[in-house]
Amino acid sequence: MNRVAKIEVFNNDDTFAFWSIIWAKNEDEDYYIYIHPSQHLPSDFDSSFQPKAQLIPRSHYRPLKPSSLTIAASSISDSCYVKKPLPLSYEPENPEDTSAADGLIREALVLESLTKLGGHKNIADYYGYIEKDGYIFGLCFKKYGKNLWDAVRDGDEVNVKDVVQGVKQGLEWLHFHGWVHGDICPYNIVLQSPSIPVIIDFDSSALCGQHIIGKGGTPGWTLGQDLAKKESDFYGLSEVEKWLLQLN
Repeated sequence: MNRVAKIEVFNNDDTFAFWSIIWAKNEDEDYYIYIHPSQHLPSDFDSSFQPKAQLIPRSHYRPLKPSSLTIAASSISDSCYVKKPLPLSYEPENPEDTSAADGLIREALVLESLTKLGGHKNIADYYGYIEKDGYIFGLCFKKYGKNLWDAVRDGDEVNVKDVVQGVKQGLEWLHFHGWVHGDICPYNIVLQSPSIPVIIDFDSSALCGQHIIGKGGTPGWTLGQDLAKKESDFYGLSEVEKWLLQLN
């Protein structure tokens, strides 16, 4: 099995709660989880914990395909980037939870709405969902380059002024049509070129003024509001710009 997540979970009072460790098997068909109650992790935790790991129900992260959504053409699906749902918030004591699957449906509905508006050069091109055995296996997008975080980490060329301006234009297009992205951060901006950014990941998106359901943004990059507001997007962009300028 391949480890896909090692998450340190804290209580509301910021005290340590547990480690949540998740592995994937069978080409991301199945996921297994182990909850470790001690803050200390042994060096061999992968090999020692895997035999104790529990299978995560597929119903938690893989929704039934709805008739209202677009399925990606097979000619495209072979070459696109497929975003698969990860069961990062799964809790073994709540096996009936379907939050990851519900989140995937919400994101697909947002993307369908944006695609019908004609798209924008700074917004990811969405092709539809990938179906497998009657379920949604993942969402199909045009392939782009690295995300901004990885590009900066790897020392790639990044035109800060053009990247910031491009993200701003993408956000203005979203806002004009009534949508808020809700999670602008370096992980959710990919580069088509050093000067052309593309906004990805719409799992925190909502119509302006709506209550935010699901992830609700990345800590440190968003305002943490209950309602979807344009200011949250521009706050995230300002933090990204400050981060980029500090590195140059």
